[in-house]
Amino acid sequence: MSSAPYTDTFGFLPRWIAVEFSRGAIRPLEHFLRRKAAVEKRTNADGYIYPPYQHTLEASMVDGQVRRVPRSRRPAPLYRIIPSHSLELRGVASDRDEVRRGEGGFVMHFLSLIYGGRYQFFDWWFDGRVQMGKDFEFASPELERVASCIDRALATYDAWSANQRMVATNAMYLFGRTGVHERESDRFQAEYQVADAAWRLAWLDGKIAGGPTGRLPPHERRLNELCQACDLAEDPTVVTKLVALRNPLLHEALWDGGMPGTPQSDTSFHASYWLHRLSQRALLAVLGMKGEYLRSAWWVMGGWPFLVEG
Repeated sequence: MSSAPYTDTFGFLPRWIAVEFSRGAIRPLEHFLRRKAAVEKRTNADGYIYPPYQHTLEASMVDGQVRRVPRSRRPAPLYRIIPSHSLELRGVASDRDEVRRGEGGFVMHFLSLIYGGRYQFFDWWFDGRVQMGKDFEFASPELERVASCIDRALATYDAWSANQRMVATNAMYLFGRTGVHERESDRFQAEYQVADAAWRLAWLDGKIAGGPTGRLPPHERRLNELCQACDLAEDPTVVTKLVALRNPLLHEALWDGGMPGTPQSDTSFHASYWLHRLSQRALLAVLGMKGEYLRSAWWVMGGWPFLVEG
């Protein structure tokens, strides 16, 4: 462990937030408003940042000139976005890679559950589109509430095994990344993966009967078990609809009875959004949060106050 606090930067979180929690702090970087303006200038009208274009260069062995290869322009597979905030952590290792893949990455991705974004450390790469607009039912929560939630999440993290920590961090990373998918069927698969990871965390934590030593139950039971274990609002009818979409898609390449990638029905349109809201509540609950918001109806496309306590 290092005696000096570990510091890093990440982004892009388009809100001016300064949060002090028991083991560290999150603060906006210098010239935050300029940074935000630069990112907003790059953001599409639909609320997403899209990859910049790149092209292939070719160096001539004859005259040494570098020329652009014709017809090589394409969206970049990877790109970076400027950071917006600093992260400070006390009592962690001094090795940057170790912290980023440990407590640092955990805290950064935990913020995606609260603010609905997708964040990376300043020199890590994004792929695909990145959502900058609001994707949640609630307004920006009180900073004291955010600090309490971070403390509670880190306490849960400390008590878990290395495998549980990795599953939780990966699930939150994938949760923030689901918006990269533009087709309903693709986003549904990504959202279901996160929901299943939330179920796995509850199962590994002993919140679900039979876990973690019992036999894995079928998928038909898991989402209902997840709601019961995490004290979330339940609607078995909606869960039945979600499972009815998942199984044919994964095992028969059928999307709501049709072709993946094509719109089918109101249910298939709303399904990924239902799962997103369910996963957000479930991950918060598994990480130790409580509160009225977690018991709100995740299958309703409406707004709720962020009443969550760490």
